[in-house]
Amino acid sequence: MKKKIALAGIGLACTFLVIILTMFLYVKTDHAKKLLVDKINTAIPGTLLADNIEFSLINSYIKLDGIQIKDPQNTTCFKFKSLLLDLKISSLFIKVLEINSLIVNGPEISIVKDINNRINLIDALIPEDKKSPEKEIANKERYSFPINVIVKKARVIEGALTFNDSIQNIHLKSLNIDINDADLMARHLSLTSRIKNSSITFKNKEILVNNLSFLTELEQGS
Repeated sequence: MKKKIALAGIGLACTFLVIILTMFLYVKTDHAKKLLVDKINTAIPGTLLADNIEFSLINSYIKLDGIQIKDPQNTTCFKFKSLLLDLKISSLFIKVLEINSLIVNGPEISIVKDINNRINLIDALIPEDKKSPEKEIANKERYSFPINVIVKKARVIEGALTFNDSIQNIHLKSLNIDINDADLMARHLSLTSRIKNSSITFKNKEILVNNLSFLTELEQGS
């Protein structure tokens, strides 16, 4: 199950990496947006919707508004209000995706696991024929990042996460995350999280979280 969730996370990251890299090939037109969205929708079982996609090669930024991912039952399992990405384009020539700033406003993730252990977000991103153990290994190798990713600064503003299955319910209503100096290859990360007005229910026992903050520092070898 952890492999499937990790694979879904990689698939989600690769979906937006495809958006980022493909934007370098198109100008800001409705036709380009439709072509990009249609291409992604042919590759995933779910549906991707986008209100607006903007890109500036001169200013090196990408802006996405009103992004939604729906599962095959047409239920929204992931969405955000806006995403603003400031890139250092020249670093791509040395196989480094360097992100100066990433701001995600109002992301909402709704994960549901049914009695057959199927997870809606996985069903939305991964085709049925790629969920076998052999396919999972092949996909993991295929979706591994061929370049290093460096994030100078990233923020998640007022996010929300819900997870539901037969025995537990997690509802994080106000989630704010700050990431600084993240380096994929060097395995370095500084992360600050703040959670407010949230609840966790497990076997009829409920934990209320009024205000919780924590700092995580990750160094290679630690």
